[in-house]
Amino acid sequence: ALALQSVPLLLSLLTLMGVHSAFLSPVKLAMVPEIVSEEELSHANGLLQTGSFLGIMLGTAAAGVLVRFSAPDYARAAPAFALTAAVGFVTSLFIREVQARGAPRPRWNLVAEALATLAAMKRRYGIYLATVGSAYFWFLGAVLQMNALVYGRELMGLEPEALAAFQIAAALGIALGSYAAGRLSRGRVELGLVPLGAIGLVVFSLDLAFAFRSPGRALVDLFLLGASGGCFSVPLAAFIQQRSHEKERGRFIALGSLMSFIGV
Repeated sequence: ALALQSVPLLLSLLTLMGVHSAFLSPVKLAMVPEIVSEEELSHANGLLQTGSFLGIMLGTAAAGVLVRFSAPDYARAAPAFALTAAVGFVTSLFIREVQARGAPRPRWNLVAEALATLAAMKRRYGIYLATVGSAYFWFLGAVLQMNALVYGRELMGLEPEALAAFQIAAALGIALGSYAAGRLSRGRVELGLVPLGAIGLVVFSLDLAFAFRSPGRALVDLFLLGASGGCFSVPLAAFIQQRSHEKERGRFIALGSLMSFIGV
């Protein structure tokens, strides 16, 4: 696709990558309670989210390097993509196998299936509220990600390299905040971190509104926003995993992913 410089083909590949992630994400999260004990659930989710956002941070940094290395023939970046995919595939072979839990066969009517799952989730109202809270986290993250670039470019006059630093600061904050939330919750699901994270999201968002004269202050705000987001989201994920019945867990997490990406 890069060699042909075909935008439709590139968009098709991105769509297929999204489909791949839609299969991977619910399965990955639903497997965590099968692999670790309940006491380690929050810590495991913290490590999982830390790894995810460190990957985002490294990918963001690597993108700039690849663009500089491969321009003007961007097809030269293709081996890096293939190598990354191969490493991911090999790594997946080391994931511990878990048994299927006898969930009902899904219907091909995706809308009806989602509505039926939503109705079942609402009967477990705490899980429903935690799922909505998690979707709000992703909605807010998308708003900040898109607007941070405009904020830095239009109000601060920053170059693309500095704008990439904004994204890295936020991703690093989420990674470290997620790890801290997992450590602080070790041995239990600590929902007390959720309002603490929410307060941080409000306070540092307000400060960011007045930080456009200082790139350093804006970077600190984005980092602390990310850290607050990690404290907000990790306990919610652990709560959903802990309280969902094993036959419903995958369906609930899949619906949560759908709600999150509607928010995005």
